[in-house]
Amino acid sequence: MKKFFATILAASMMFAGINASAQILVGAGYINSELSGQYNGNKVDPENSNGFYAGASFNLPLSGDFGIAPGAYFSLITNTQSGGGSLFGVSYSGKSTFTEMALNVPVMANYTYALNHDTKFFAYAGPTFQLGLQSKTDYAGGIGSAGLSGTGDHYADGDYNKFNLYLGGGFGAQIAKFLIVLGYDYGILNIYAGNTDNTFYHRANLHMGVGYAF
Repeated sequence: MKKFFATILAASMMFAGINASAQILVGAGYINSELSGQYNGNKVDPENSNGFYAGASFNLPLSGDFGIAPGAYFSLITNTQSGGGSLFGVSYSGKSTFTEMALNVPVMANYTYALNHDTKFFAYAGPTFQLGLQSKTDYAGGIGSAGLSGTGDHYADGDYNKFNLYLGGGFGAQIAKFLIVLGYDYGILNIYAGNTDNTFYHRANLHMGVGYAF
């Protein structure tokens, strides 16, 4: 019985020590996302989208200057393309807007170097699990005097998978309670869900942002 209570006390003291040095980090920033791959065996031009992310993580020190930071953040990316012209004397025009929203769960190992009491530099790496919440394209255009418009739902139509797994990392600085972060993630899963042979798409994200440590 004494051994049992001693074990509980030791575990409680260890947990209290972790809580005392753990940090909640909130942040937001800019995303540049590139979709690349091939369709039916032919390489397609990369498609770039821009957007933002916002969320929080919980940094847990493990040993010395090393730690691990699980978190969760919301992301939104979008791009708009438009064009037009004339074919056999008939004018045509079109505009499409792609929008994708997702919930992301990173689990990043990190290393921190303290320059002084108020300034720290850190590097991190690890996986990010992504669940797509919405992926759609709104389009509008016309041929001659006839107007065309509609919305394509990429998940419901079976174009894209909702799940993705990214591997990546980055670095940053913490000055007092404020953070600056720059990172890159590459999606290792093929997000294409259609039936066309020799077709795959991968997404890569470059992100930069600011944060605050509580």
